[in-house]
Amino acid sequence: MLSVKAFRGGSHPLSHFRHENGMTQAPIDSPVSAAPGSQTLARGLQALQLVAEAKGGLTIQHVADHIGVHRTIAYRLLSTLASYRLVAKAEDGRFRAAAGLAALGASFDNN
Repeated sequence: MLSVKAFRGGSHPLSHFRHENGMTQAPIDSPVSAAPGSQTLARGLQALQLVAEAKGGLTIQHVADHIGVHRTIAYRLLSTLASYRLVAKAEDGRFRAAAGLAALGASFDNN
């Protein structure tokens, strides 16, 4: 079982996860000081987390502004996530969580 533990700074409710075995998972949105490939992955995960938490979906510009990148980079990140069916672009142009994200979450519960 997975329980959510609030981040000490109170910034994000999903900042730390505590597994039933007592291990704590590092925050997803922690600062990145890694190789360029890792930075891209971290930005993609930040974008995924943002979209998953947004009830009404998010525009490319909103994602770009939040993760601090140019709009074209946010577009590439969201397009990659969409190709894996983790997010989907709605008719209003906003990105929302998609079926692949639910499948990914379900596979975690099965482990």
